[in-house]
Amino acid sequence: MRRQHPTCALVALALGLLPSCYLAHERDAPETCSVEPMRNCTTWVALGPPTTISTPLRGDEGLREGSVIADDCGVLIAWGISTLDASGTRVRHETRTADWSGAPTTASIRHPTLDVEVGVGPAQLARGAGGAAIVLGTDDACLFLPIDLEGRERGPTVRADARGLCGAVAGSEGGYSYLTTRPGSMGPVELQTVDPAGAEIAVATLFGPSLRTVWSRLVFDDGTFLAYSFSEDFITMRYTSRLQRFDAAGLARAAEVEIDENAVPVVLSPTPRGALAVWATPAPGGLPIRIRPIDRDGAPTGETRDAPAEGALYGFALAPAPDGDALLVWTENHFDSAPEWELRALALAPDGTLRGEPTSVLTDENTGAPQLLVDPSGARALVVFADDT
Repeated sequence: MRRQHPTCALVALALGLLPSCYLAHERDAPETCSVEPMRNCTTWVALGPPTTISTPLRGDEGLREGSVIADDCGVLIAWGISTLDASGTRVRHETRTADWSGAPTTASIRHPTLDVEVGVGPAQLARGAGGAAIVLGTDDACLFLPIDLEGRERGPTVRADARGLCGAVAGSEGGYSYLTTRPGSMGPVELQTVDPAGAEIAVATLFGPSLRTVWSRLVFDDGTFLAYSFSEDFITMRYTSRLQRFDAAGLARAAEVEIDENAVPVVLSPTPRGALAVWATPAPGGLPIRIRPIDRDGAPTGETRDAPAEGALYGFALAPAPDGDALLVWTENHFDSAPEWELRALALAPDGTLRGEPTSVLTDENTGAPQLLVDPSGARALVVFADDT
């Protein structure tokens, strides 16, 4: 949870490409929201000032990180708001849609069945059968709420058996799947597969009892996925990060691959031959950001490169673009130098090659923990972040 502040709000920043890029092959897109597809573009710029998505909060409220997915012509956003009262801290959750300029296109929708006590993980969105779904982990259960692509509820909230915090939700054949685990305990990590309404279809154990934390996963077009997990040595403060590929049913397809650096967190973006893995290397100042191409089993397929970042790192995000490219954004703090805060963007080729130099897309805003989406054309992107300055 970010620190509380009476002007805290969720903000979106639209990015676009300068008109020096050339067209890629044509792609199908709804005529009502299509733009000309582009590729191999290097210069990203802000399309205008940031747009407020949520109402600024009161002094006793705090904004919790949420989730963003693409709908047919824009994005669907979910977030949480915590409130402290005499009975303790409660968290409520809302959703809202916006277009690719960041402008809201529907009113906010509150979901009362997702009102929970503090101690939960962030609400996570996924697109799949029937529209979309929200998965929320509490201290003793997983909550699954089916919604449409405008955030309207299309069924009741389903409460799964108490299995601890849950997340890494994704659409699967005929429904959805997500991972459950108990951070800080030695319980197993399971893959839960559910139908579009949230009813359980199958449960598979990915990892046995372990002290690791399963953070995220990347689902490929064939239904297989890479699971990312890490463990921390509290004496040396070194993180050990691992990748392992599983099939859609949760059966291991390959051995674990350990990243040979002190890397955390690791974010993934799919490419035609596998994925790009990007991580932060804990060091004085919080840099550098490292980029490595990998295959679908997590094994390296090329050299590891550094993003030309400057200043202390306060968060980064990676999102896929057409033709296997990816867009990387990160937040820097320059402390005594101007600007104090800077959000920078950098295009990456499928092999991790840097497409040009990073561009500064926003300054003097703390955009820590940004979330990022690139639209299907590859010519526009949207950064969503919490503004608590």
